[in-house]
Amino acid sequence: MKIKKETFARLEEIMKAMSNASRLKILFTIFKNERCVNDIVKLSGISQSIVSQSLCKFQILGLVELKKRGNRHIYCIKDEKLFEILKQLKEYANEK
Repeated sequence: MKIKKETFARLEEIMKAMSNASRLKILFTIFKNERCVNDIVKLSGISQSIVSQSLCKFQILGLVELKKRGNRHIYCIKDEKLFEILKQLKEYANEK
């Protein structure tokens, strides 16, 4: 299988973004459920600044989507493929 250099660079960026327990917890907090930053903070126990920074990074990478509803900013996983990746990672981690 031949993979372009640019693809490896993008994979590295995505893997780095998800290589932290707090960031993974944030992703799993919005797994299948749209949530605002305050809800993510409450449910995850992670500080507001880390949640906001992580969501910004995820948004830049195209992993999450921001939806504005009035004065609320709602975040959700952008692509169904990421649901499957997270689900598979969780299953893999639970097997070991």
